Amino acid sequence: MSFLNKTNAIDNLLHSILCMLVRFIVLSAIIVTPFQSIARDVDAKRPVHATVNDDASLTLDDGRSIKLEAIEMPDPQKAAIHLRTLLQRQEVDVDQVDTDRYGQGIAYVSVGGASLQDALVRSGDALVLAYREDDRIAGLLKAEQVARHAHKGLWQSDQWVIDDKAAKRAVGSVRIVSGTVHAVSIKSGVA
Repeated sequence: MSFLNKTNAIDNLLHSILCMLVRFIVLSAIIVTPFQSIARDVDAKRPVHATVNDDASLTLDDGRSIKLEAIEMPDPQKAAIHLRTLLQRQEVDVDQVDTDRYGQGIAYVSVGGASLQDALVRSGDALVLAYREDDRIAGLLKAEQVARHAHKGLWQSDQWVIDDKAAKRAVGSVRIVSGTVHAVSIKSGVA
């Protein structure tokens, strides 16, 4: 056999081996990827338990740290007590929507289908503070309005309630508030 024939035979053999290797890799990816996805979904849906930290964040039994999305708790210690009552060794459903710059998950959390955020807002232990649009925000805003009108929790204090009397007392001072502007009108030429 001549040198050229040996080179061609080696090239053909290497080409065949390379083609088989590529087929193996492609088939492996096609077969394994769906199973990896199923494994991730099963793991994501497995029952999770949470413990409440003093700052009213949660630590899940899988080690993740979670901050509740769309709410702010002015008194985290009181909110933590309420959260412990709501959780009481029950399984939680976690819908993580983001991660903060410290690696802490930001999530909506529910117990038995009931939203922890909603329970905290309705009791007046939290107020709505949303940084992104989400369908769940509208429900939380309604819950906050109900708590505000019923003077529950933090809404018992003038610190959080903005009414005409409080606004007149606050003239000349600085006050940090959060809320939603529903309308703007011009009276006597002043906006």
